[in-house]
Amino acid sequence: MRIMGLPKKDQFQTGLLLLIHALVYAGLVLYAKGTLNLVDLFLAIGLIAASAKDIEVFEIPDLASLWLFVSGLGVAVWQGVNIPYVLIGVALWFTVFFLVHTAFRWLRGYDGLGFGDVKLIAGISAWCGPIGTVYVVLGASVTGLLILLMHLLRTNQDFQERGVAFAPFLCLSAWVMWVF
Repeated sequence: MRIMGLPKKDQFQTGLLLLIHALVYAGLVLYAKGTLNLVDLFLAIGLIAASAKDIEVFEIPDLASLWLFVSGLGVAVWQGVNIPYVLIGVALWFTVFFLVHTAFRWLRGYDGLGFGDVKLIAGISAWCGPIGTVYVVLGASVTGLLILLMHLLRTNQDFQERGVAFAPFLCLSAWVMWVF
């Protein structure tokens, strides 16, 4: 039986991946806050959707980035945050990631940072603000580098051919920033 065009094996893997994400995210919020509220759930939906899809196919759904941007702005309005400040942060982080994306492609001839990550950071910035996003990017970068280094030492595999999904590191870092 096929659901949404996926073979049964792929449905199981996707379901398992989503379950693992949900358990990790829920565990972190329950550890830090003791409870999961509706606002946390809005953020988790977008982050998990982006992260899981990027792990599977190296692609971040536009809908996940849009969800994060719109819901982040909604939460900022609800919390009374200065919206121009949030929008400046979104534009700043989008521009920084776009410049890295463009420069890497120009220098190396292939994508080192995908355009999905550029859109994703805009959504994350709507939630974490321009300053909080500094910590998100720092945390994602350091974590990603450590994981890659451990993998490289263990397998001696070159990532240039295969690539590495950066969204899971950004999303988990954003979740930790939000929760703590």
